Amino acid sequence: MQINLQKNVVMSLLIRDIPHEKVDEKKDSEFNLGFNVEFSKEEFYVIFNCRVLVDKNKEILLVYKSIFKTDSEINEDFKKSKFPYINAPSIAFAFLRAFIGNITMLSGFSVVMVPSLNFIQMYEDRQKQEQQELETRSSEEKSETNGP
Repeated sequence: MQINLQKNVVMSLLIRDIPHEKVDEKKDSEFNLGFNVEFSKEEFYVIFNCRVLVDKNKEILLVYKSIFKTDSEINEDFKKSKFPYINAPSIAFAFLRAFIGNITMLSGFSVVMVPSLNFIQMYEDRQKQEQQELETRSSEEKSETNGP
């Protein structure tokens, strides 16, 4: 299967002041990131949700979508593979990092250098969390079935 990063799209961008009473004087900058993956017939999307704290009192909220196109239909095996959750986000993240650096610089803020992320570790952590949730649900269902 041939896979290409088709394009990146800023879905939403908000730059706002943080109210003075909520400013944490100990933090000049901060970066928080979450992402999910969605699929269509021959495309899949890595959608990043991030929050960037800049200069102690500015906040950037960003939804950034990377669109990957395949040369064949996406099947269940591909959806369950590591590529959409490790490799694709790693590729797309390089563009997101550059975007954040550029937007902070062009907006007159201190330039934010977003750190590299370990998408393998994020994937493994997500797998563990899903497994724990599954086990918790399973034990709750058993206790409901058996009754008091």
